[in-house]
Amino acid sequence: MRTKQDVLMEFRRREILAAARAVFSRHGYWRSTMEDVAAEAGLAKGTLYLYFHNKEEIYFAALEEELRKIQARVQAQVARQTEPRARLQAWVETALACAEEHRDFFKIFFSEFNHLFFSPLSALEGRLRRLYMTGIKTVEQILEEGMRRGVFRRAEPRKTALLVIDLVRGLVEARLLGWSRSRLERDTEFLLRFVIRGIVEA
Repeated sequence: MRTKQDVLMEFRRREILAAARAVFSRHGYWRSTMEDVAAEAGLAKGTLYLYFHNKEEIYFAALEEELRKIQARVQAQVARQTEPRARLQAWVETALACAEEHRDFFKIFFSEFNHLFFSPLSALEGRLRRLYMTGIKTVEQILEEGMRRGVFRRAEPRKTALLVIDLVRGLVEARLLGWSRSRLERDTEFLLRFVIRGIVEA
């Protein structure tokens, strides 16, 4: 049974992670310090160490928490649909909507994306990588189902899933950098039309 202290500590931990995402988004990982995070959270630096041992632990915890929430939202929207095309559309629309609503998170994530995937992995990085791969697997399964049912043309599901996700990531990056000033709905419609009609639709 959870105690009042447990609830308070969980609340404080979420506050710290929200502060960390704001700090890392502004300064990047290497220029941010534990002092910066403590100040953003309105805490003494010593209090911060009661929750996290170092900057790396805060960094990956902040990314992991947000990625889990985003994935849960995307999965819930996909699960509401029964047809492969509608499921793929739900994945793309929700992923783009989440990116728009959580710009700080995606600035941090993309700034370290290559580091996460091309450097030796710590245990923390490994957890984050597995979470990211879960999203790829979801798209791959949608495509496999669509191919079995004759909705999508035959192709290699994993490679096609990676291509779809790359297109989504590219559009998110373009919006974060200000290279696209279109409304989100217009960009989403453009990407969906390109993906469904040009890549996977029979």
